[in-house]
Amino acid sequence: MTRFADAAGDEWGILFTLDTARRLRDDAGFDPDQLDASPGPAADALTADPAVVARVLWVLCEDEAAARGVGPADFARRLAGPALDRAVDAFLEELVLFGHRAPAGRALAARLRGALAGAGSGAESTPAGG
Repeated sequence: MTRFADAAGDEWGILFTLDTARRLRDDAGFDPDQLDASPGPAADALTADPAVVARVLWVLCEDEAAARGVGPADFARRLAGPALDRAVDAFLEELVLFGHRAPAGRALAARLRGALAGAGSGAESTPAGG
């Protein structure tokens, strides 16, 4: 299990299992079996769509959140700033540790980190005329 701290400093655990893969498909509409070392729709969704990332992280942490009385909206608020990066890193680490996905996990980790770094640099630019 890989752990990450949210923006409030609370720790969450992520454990990737066969059941996790099923739940990601059924509950988040994300098929981890489509991840591989080459570009594809599943990897593109993770690198381009923050809503997909949020759904994936919610499914991964939903049981723990329910035990804490944390709903989806509150959980999403806890993923502000660097906490989102920590959560994604934890997901990617679990994906890599999940045996048969190790090469895909490493490739996806590199792509996602690059995409997040690019998005961060664009968000810091100032508007025209400002």
